[in-house]
Amino acid sequence: MSSDTCQFLNRYILSTTGLDSIPYTVRKKSVTPNNPWFGSFSLYLVTLSDLRQIIFFLCSGKEEPGDDLKEELAIFFQNSGAVTGFICFHDSVLQIIPHPGKNPDFSPNIIPVSSFKTDGIITEHALIAEELSQYLENLHKIVSRIFYQIFGENEKKFRERTILSGILEIILTHILLDYGIDENAIKSNENFQNFIYFGSTIPAYLFDERNISSEDQELHSKFIEEASHVKIPKNLRIGCIDPVIFIRALHLLLKRKRTLQKRKKDDLFRDCDISSLTSSPVFHLAIQEVQKNHSDIADIIDPNSGTGELVLLFLRLRDHTEKSPLSQMENVTSSLFCSDPSYSSIMITRFGLVLHLLNGEFPESNMSNRFKNEIFESINSHIRVGDTLYTKKIQEEFISEQEARSAIYAVRPQFSGWPCISSEKPGLIITAPCRQTPLIATEIRQYLCKSYSSYSHEAMTSLYIAENAIRNQTYSSFIFLPASWLSDHHAGPFRRMVQTSRITHLIIEESSRLSKTSELWSCIITGNPSSSIKITRIHEDGTSTVFYMDRLSLPRDDGWSLEDPTGTQILTFLETDSVPLSEYCLGALYKPTDISCVYDGIWISLKITDDKISTISGEIPDPNANIIIRGPDFYLEGILQSPLIQWYWKFISHTHRPLHSYILIQSIPIHQPDWFDQDERDSVRKITSWMKERTFLLRRLNCARAYHDKKRIQRHLQKIGEELHAEICQLYQIPESFQDWVLQNSE
Repeated sequence: MSSDTCQFLNRYILSTTGLDSIPYTVRKKSVTPNNPWFGSFSLYLVTLSDLRQIIFFLCSGKEEPGDDLKEELAIFFQNSGAVTGFICFHDSVLQIIPHPGKNPDFSPNIIPVSSFKTDGIITEHALIAEELSQYLENLHKIVSRIFYQIFGENEKKFRERTILSGILEIILTHILLDYGIDENAIKSNENFQNFIYFGSTIPAYLFDERNISSEDQELHSKFIEEASHVKIPKNLRIGCIDPVIFIRALHLLLKRKRTLQKRKKDDLFRDCDISSLTSSPVFHLAIQEVQKNHSDIADIIDPNSGTGELVLLFLRLRDHTEKSPLSQMENVTSSLFCSDPSYSSIMITRFGLVLHLLNGEFPESNMSNRFKNEIFESINSHIRVGDTLYTKKIQEEFISEQEARSAIYAVRPQFSGWPCISSEKPGLIITAPCRQTPLIATEIRQYLCKSYSSYSHEAMTSLYIAENAIRNQTYSSFIFLPASWLSDHHAGPFRRMVQTSRITHLIIEESSRLSKTSELWSCIITGNPSSSIKITRIHEDGTSTVFYMDRLSLPRDDGWSLEDPTGTQILTFLETDSVPLSEYCLGALYKPTDISCVYDGIWISLKITDDKISTISGEIPDPNANIIIRGPDFYLEGILQSPLIQWYWKFISHTHRPLHSYILIQSIPIHQPDWFDQDERDSVRKITSWMKERTFLLRRLNCARAYHDKKRIQRHLQKIGEELHAEICQLYQIPESFQDWVLQNSE
């Protein structure tokens, strides 16, 4: 981080906004508002470790900004895709609070950043998304009209790629103009031209029959000239729009403009929504894993077919503030492989990379040096395109040389021998297609069958790509796949391959009543192989369960609905040397309607609330209880209130939902003390004594007035709870290694 950034983000601002304990990266940029009266000011784009972004405005002067400047800053805030923003002036901070569809509020009362939650990593303001969509629509109309004037209706094959190339060049030119750079300077500066060329050119492998490329200066000059008449909406600041928002809008534009026939092909991208992935808890946990253990490099396979969004998001984990854009570009492109051969995915991915660089310190002095041609050519060559599945051996599978050339063109259009991995930086970011590639040719089926152990007639292409990465790469990989794919029957061979692979961690999202199955995700993490695999199951309430499974015990045929084996083992301990509650009470279990209104003695009432079983004792039974037992029996109360039985009830009520709660309560396993064993008699005496003391302390707690008295009683209650848990686990012979697990999962 540069010294001026450290000076800006001083201790006061960090502590005020709640950033002092959150890892983050910072990028600085200078912007010039449309109204020159405001002058230029500095923006600091802060990316948190969970990829949420916030924005800081540094305003000169000691007075609070006026309404006009606040409105201008609010527009920049909405364009940035940030979850919140801050205006810093003198020694005061003003926070911008987002409201979807409305203007943001300004508040002097700072809400800490940690309290801001969002369903997506990038916050798309409704007004900005609508105006950006309309602006791109207008650009598309202008560029299309020029294309038709020159080529007519006959060049359908080149129409979409040429129009897209023109739109990207226009946007990049407008971004440079938005920085205050003169139009003549853009045309004459080789550095600017290289960035525009890199971010908008048609991939070279598409130059087959006609060479219609972005080098056609006459055509693209007309694009730029006509596009200058397209009015940019009032609330858009082209240079400040988040790159992810831009590429999302471009993909939506292409989706709207494609013909009906192409839309049918697009249907092959089923069960894949990039927004559902980035808002998924699976993605958040994977981010934490990258930050914790693999901050230097990670291999990301994106099943969303090269949108480039994952690439941009993970780039934000790196602190680039002290590196020049040239070194950034070299670093990124040397580790990028775009597996989808479609021209739109390649172009928009490269466009997003340029936006990522322009979104930082582009106007600074370190960008004034001219690119060397050989360096730029090297950068171009590192953006590898093609398909990860096929090698030159596939040529041998085809009957004729012409068919072989056609297959290589279709599935591996440009490069062979990927990836280009050096010992210094063994990293690779992959964007891989999720679509079902037609595997009609018998020769391709034979090739896949011989080359991949996960081969299946109906398997998804991404499963083969995942196997390729798991088998052939020697460093950590993060492979995102829709959870439904791994439960489908066609993924059986892939799951069997896992048992002998380098997979070390599986993150699986469980289905909920509100979520669609197609929106659930899983993440496969590879590393150094071990005998067990770490499993993280994310439940519908947002909590997660972590456990380990022996690699050889993974299910081979029934999908990856993996259950924690610890629970099964604890059930075995509970069933040993115990009797059902009904037998322990000699059948004396009552319902409230079974007892007359004449009460005598002590009654124990059992009541089911959600996933918990509550135990209350008193002279009058609870009329709303599920079961009532004759007391007193402090030993039985201690057993029923223990975390062990609470966990048992939670587990058994979930796995036996069809059974009535009365039947389940009757079957609660109660340890029957061995009255001839001195140790067990001592255990019963201890549990009884602790329960009496606990009852007394609870009464004292209700009467306590002083704060220190309440704290003292609560400490004693906590200590008694820990002793009770350890003693009851010892009665059931639960190993110490499982006791903490029971505590965590009983809550």
